[in-house]
Amino acid sequence: MSSAGIGTAPGSQAAPRRLRHTAPQRSLTAASVAAPVPARRELGGYVSLAGVQVFQLLAGLITAPLLAHALGAEGRGLLATVAVPLGVSGYILQLGLGQFAVNRVAQGARVNVVFGSLAVPLMVVGCLVGVVSPEIAHGLSGGREPVERYLTIGFVMMPVTLLIFLSMSIATGLARWRVLAVARLVSPLIMCVGVVVLALLGELNLVGAIILTLVSGLLPIVAVWSILRLGFPPSVDGRMVREGLSFGSRASVGVVATMANQRLDQLLMIPLVPPRQLGLYSVAVTIASLSAVLASQIVTVVLPRISAGESHLLAQATRYVVYVTLATGALVSVATWLLLVPLFGADFAEARPLVYVLVIGGVSLAGLSTLSQGLPAVGRPGAPSIGELISLGITVPGLIVFLPTMGAMGAALVSVAAYTTTFAVLIAIAVRHLGHRPADYLLLHRGDLASLSRLASSASLGRMWRRGVSPRRRQPPTTCTRT
Repeated sequence: MSSAGIGTAPGSQAAPRRLRHTAPQRSLTAASVAAPVPARRELGGYVSLAGVQVFQLLAGLITAPLLAHALGAEGRGLLATVAVPLGVSGYILQLGLGQFAVNRVAQGARVNVVFGSLAVPLMVVGCLVGVVSPEIAHGLSGGREPVERYLTIGFVMMPVTLLIFLSMSIATGLARWRVLAVARLVSPLIMCVGVVVLALLGELNLVGAIILTLVSGLLPIVAVWSILRLGFPPSVDGRMVREGLSFGSRASVGVVATMANQRLDQLLMIPLVPPRQLGLYSVAVTIASLSAVLASQIVTVVLPRISAGESHLLAQATRYVVYVTLATGALVSVATWLLLVPLFGADFAEARPLVYVLVIGGVSLAGLSTLSQGLPAVGRPGAPSIGELISLGITVPGLIVFLPTMGAMGAALVSVAAYTTTFAVLIAIAVRHLGHRPADYLLLHRGDLASLSRLASSASLGRMWRRGVSPRRRQPPTTCTRT
C-alpha cells in the first residue's frame, strides 16, 4: 500500500524519521482488519462521515427552529442543562481509553482483548457514577424539575454510554467507516423524527424534548452491535489494562481540559446567568458548529494510518481542516444573517452576533481538535493536556469576570481566546515532536488544492457510500519499523 497522504506524497512533508515498510504474511488476527486502508477507501469513509454531518446539519435546521418556537429561549436553556452535562460526562469518563483503543486496534491487537481489557475500568467508572447520580444531578440542576430527574436517569445509564463510545473507538481503529457513520447517524435521526412527530401532534414540550435526547443518545448501541460481537467473548489482559490506564491518565487530562474549554462556558452559565442567556448561547453554539460539518471527519479517516506510523498526515490533515472550516464558516455566517430570525423567531435575534464570534473561534477549535486526536496517535498522549491547561487559565477567570457583566457574549469572546491559545500551543508541541514547520499546519502546500477539490467533488454521497465503504478485498497489513 502506498504511504501517500490525502493526495500528496510524504516527501512534501518534513519527516523526523525514515520508515522501512515490510509486508508480513496475512494472519487471522485483527491486524489484517486494522491495516492502513487505501486512499480511495479513506475518501469514501470521509464522504460517508461527512454525509452524516451534513444530515445532522439538515436535521438541525428542522429540529432547532421547532424546539425554539415550542420552548422559547428559557426552555431551550433548560434543555441544554440536561444535554450538556451528559454529553461532557460521556467524553470525560472514557479516561482517555478511547484513543488508546484506536491505537491498539490500528496496530493489530485483537479486538476481543482490547474490548475486554478496556471495558473493565470503564464499567467500574460508569457504575460508580450511577451510584452517586442523584447527588450529581441535584448539584447541576439546582433542584429544578424535571431537569434533576432526567439528569439522574442519564447518569444511571452511563455504563451503556461508555460501552457505546468504546465500540465506536474500536470501529475507528478498524476503519469500519460504515459502522461509525451509522452510529453517528442514529441519534440525530431519532431526534429529528421525534421532534417533528411531537410538533405535529402539538405535544412538543420540555419533558418530551429531554426524553428524546436521552433515548437518541443510547440507540447507537444498535449500530455498533457488530463491533460488540467482535469483542465477545471478551478477554482481559492485565498488561493491556495497565498500559491503557497509564496512557489514559496522560491523555485524559487533555480530554478533560478540552471538554472544559469547549463546554465550561455552558456549564457555568447554568448557575451564573438566566436560562434565556443560556438558550441564546446554545442556539449560537449549535449554528456555529456547522462550520466544522465538512472538516471534522478528515482526521478521523486518517487516524488509523497516523497511529500505524504515517505521522506526516497529521500536519496535512490539520491544514485541510483549517481551510475547509474557514470556507464553511463563511457560508454559515451569511446564512445566519439571512435566515436566523425567519427560522428561529424574533426571540433569538440576539443570537446572531454570538454566531459570528463563535464561527471565528471555530477555526481554531477545529485545528486544536485535530491535533488533540493526532498527537496521542504519534506517541504524545499527554501533549494536548499542556495546551488545554494553559487555555483553562484563560477560560476560568475569563468566564468568572465576563459572564456576570456581558452574559452570553462574554462567554463567546472567552471561548475564542481559549481556542486560539490552545491551537497555538499544540502546533508548537507538534513542530517540536515531529520536526515539521509551523507553516505545515497553517499554509496550503503544492497539491493541497487538488486534494481539497477531490473532497469537494465527492459530493455524490450515495455513490461514494457504496463504493467507498463497502467491504472489499483487503491488502496484507503494512508494519513500520523505525530505522
